[in-house]
Amino acid sequence: MAVSIDELRDIAGKRDRYRNQLARLRKASKQSTSIEAAVSSAVDTLATGTRSFVIYGEPQSGKTEMMICLTAKLLDDGYRVIIR
Repeated sequence: MAVSIDELRDIAGKRDRYRNQLARLRKASKQSTSIEAAVSSAVDTLATGTRSFVIYGEPQSGKTEMMICLTAKLLDDGYRVIIR
């Protein structure tokens, strides 16, 4: 299977990943308010110049879904390197 550089550039240029993730959650009847608040807070934290921080929570509290949404938002905002 050949890799198309143009297809990869198209994927990299997308800026609707976060919106699509939220739509996926809503379609699955999952609550997204807490995730949106956590993503917003993380983005605000990064805007202050903070380069690293910890996300923590209780088991089954939605951390993985939040991290998926946060990663989508950061990619949409132009971050090129995200280490989780």
